[in-house]
Amino acid sequence: MTELSKFAEEIMVEILSRLPPKSLMRFKCVRKSWQCLINNSDFAANHLSVLKRCKHPSSITLVFRRVVPEDIHSGRKDVLLSLFDLCHGVDGDDDDDHELLSSFEDLQSPLWGFADCHRFCVTIATHCDGILCLSDSRNYMVLCNPAIKEFNLLPVPSSHSNSFGDGFGYDLKSKDYKVVRILYNGHDEYEDGMNERGMRKRVVIRPPTSQVYSVLTRSWKEIKTDDLISESTTYWPQSHHSIYCNGILYWCGRERLVEEHYIVTDFSEHEDDDISGLKECIISFDIGNEAFHVILAPDDCNLYNCGFGLWKESSIAFCTNLPWSPYPSTKAIREIWVMDDLGGGEGSWTKYLTFEPEADHIFFEMGLFWYNKQLVAAFKTEWAVIFQEVCTNKFKRFPLNAGVMDYSRAVECTMSIVSINGSRY
Repeated sequence: MTELSKFAEEIMVEILSRLPPKSLMRFKCVRKSWQCLINNSDFAANHLSVLKRCKHPSSITLVFRRVVPEDIHSGRKDVLLSLFDLCHGVDGDDDDDHELLSSFEDLQSPLWGFADCHRFCVTIATHCDGILCLSDSRNYMVLCNPAIKEFNLLPVPSSHSNSFGDGFGYDLKSKDYKVVRILYNGHDEYEDGMNERGMRKRVVIRPPTSQVYSVLTRSWKEIKTDDLISESTTYWPQSHHSIYCNGILYWCGRERLVEEHYIVTDFSEHEDDDISGLKECIISFDIGNEAFHVILAPDDCNLYNCGFGLWKESSIAFCTNLPWSPYPSTKAIREIWVMDDLGGGEGSWTKYLTFEPEADHIFFEMGLFWYNKQLVAAFKTEWAVIFQEVCTNKFKRFPLNAGVMDYSRAVECTMSIVSINGSRY
């Protein structure tokens, strides 16, 4: 009888481990033993493992920022996190309207209350194991699990420097979640003589520093950034957004001169500096070793505002257009490049394919995703988000009732019950 009871309990645990988070949150009220089980970190880890192993190939949840009217009389606008379930969307059919009729869920970010004055600057820095890392690039960072409505406002770091890149991921060695910030430490200005246009100003950019936060110890510490610094240049992320993959964080980056010359009467022009040789790159961070690496991008690839995403959950890829233009394009040709991972955050590049987007006047790329065994590129146009299978050229259009914020990235989010020991919202 005891063995039968134990067997029944094992079956019950196996069944619960396969349920979605919303169901598990409701079932915590059924029995006290169920509540204890669901709140147990080992069960959460097993649930995440089952979720990754049994993930349905046509199911994907994306998160992006939207701006919506809050008060039609005052014109005030609000910023929301929107969770969009693509499993009801792109299905490979040949309908004529190309409309994506799936619904989505809007969430108020718990960070808005702390960073209300510049909530439009809050970004989704990274996603890992169902947890979103939100940053205002100044003082506040929040770890948020939207599936269980939990958030953790991190302690404000001792350094109040603005961050150029933020990341969040899992340390496979210490079994700890960590947050990393790449910080801008300002610059020094010196008068540097006169020319026909007036006084010249020499600007020396201070090298970047970095901080890491441990969820286990609940503390920040500074780490070295030697691999991002050379005698004449430094490497900087081009956006706060990063990708987590197998213990490594990745940012699109670019080389920048340590010392630059400006003319006081025209700060928009460089003088004496040849910036044509500066390189595009991917900056990687090994969370376990807490070390940075620089992976140079393919020649002639501009990574500014490119689509960036995982490649079959084992590496990364990006989508870029050539030649690059800061203005909306009309069906500019795109290229997909894939990184061949060599381990330790280093790698080389292979061109996967070249394709033409099925959309006019693309404002920017929102990301790359694997969906229904196809690589899907997401583009933002004036009134819609376009999801296109890059191999088949099939696409779907998600019309926007309110605008996706400029340069907002679409982040794939796993619906997990992993807790970051925070508060409910």
